[in-house]
Amino acid sequence: MQVNLVSQPQYESLVELLCELHAHYNEGSSVPPEMMRSHLVDN
Repeated sequence: MQVNLVSQPQYESLVELLCELHAHYNEGSSVPPEMMRSHLVDN
């Protein structure tokens, strides 16, 4: 198995995936993509 850091071209796909995961596991809750993107970039 190979694990790599997320590259900038992959951010949008990952942001979308993380927003969908959040919505799935936290029914009735959503996270704005901008907030998720900011968290991803900052961390």
